[in-house]
Amino acid sequence: MRHATGLRLRAAFGAALSAALLLSISPAAAQSNECEALARSFQTRMKSMQEVENFQKKRPTADQACSTFGRLQEQTVAAIGQVEKNGDWCHVPADVLPGLKTQQGQIAEARKNACNAAVQQRKAAEDAKKQGLLGGGDIIGGPIRLPQGAL
Repeated sequence: MRHATGLRLRAAFGAALSAALLLSISPAAAQSNECEALARSFQTRMKSMQEVENFQKKRPTADQACSTFGRLQEQTVAAIGQVEKNGDWCHVPADVLPGLKTQQGQIAEARKNACNAAVQQRKAAEDAKKQGLLGGGDIIGGPIRLPQGAL
């Protein structure tokens, strides 16, 4: 449950940072290609953050979570680079970059956990499939039938 709360807090923090960034871009700066690209980057990242937040309502498979956190990690790395390069020009609040860097570590950890779980699930499914084919049945390979009636 602690993990779920942390995800919610991180998603809310990310939403607040994204909103602050989008509101802080001045009209003159918004015309520049760099600032427009930065705004698009944050909007795309915001969609991924919302997807992670929705994991509370609809639990994803480990593969889905791994994919989503991987995409979010890539988007965060790109956003960090853009803020470092054009943050002053685009009037990005000073607290956005440290917040992104903090989130990057949290996102990387969540991705690692989700991807490890996905690998373990695939391995367990393969093992179960092998056991089903090699054991648990009669000589011909079909299921063992229990006798009907009183035992």
